[in-house]
Amino acid sequence: MGLKTAALWYLISKDPSDRDATTRMLSVLDKFEGLPNGMFSADEHYGGRNPSQGVELCAVVESMFSLELDLGVLGDPALGDRIEKIAFNALPGAQTADQWSHQYDQQPNQVLCSLGKRDWSSNGPESNLFGLEPNFRLLHREPASGLAEIPPRRSGWRRPMADWRWPRTPPARSARASTALTWPSPRPPIIPSATAFP
Repeated sequence: MGLKTAALWYLISKDPSDRDATTRMLSVLDKFEGLPNGMFSADEHYGGRNPSQGVELCAVVESMFSLELDLGVLGDPALGDRIEKIAFNALPGAQTADQWSHQYDQQPNQVLCSLGKRDWSSNGPESNLFGLEPNFRLLHREPASGLAEIPPRRSGWRRPMADWRWPRTPPARSARASTALTWPSPRPPIIPSATAFP
């Protein structure tokens, strides 16, 4: 996703304008396409700020992954906040608790899941339904293949996100960047945290 382009290019160019481009890009996205869940309308095309506009699950997880790369390069805590906002607001509503069923498009103000015409650019009427293959058949793999997962989980949410949760900060310390830890095990890790925060 293009959200990581400027930060990754900054690693090569060392140009301060490239470093600042991620913040500018997110500001423009929020101004014209921003949704209350931290995402931007993206149902194959940008759709404005109307909360009835959909956003694809793929866009949600790829945005999280891109923002994590940005966070690792730029160290801006606002990016960690944005990741958490997306992880706790946009992601849970787009899939079932066991992550076996998902919506192709979700809406921030969605009150029901039904087969019907929505105000989307090009996605079909079943994009709002939960299932293994709503709207797009390639989002499912057969259990016999050993890849019985929904690819958005593999491509974004299930990536080793903990790497970016604890980025290295000068002078050779680690800083907690996000509390949205992803863990593949049913039992989350226990991470002791000592702080002077009141």
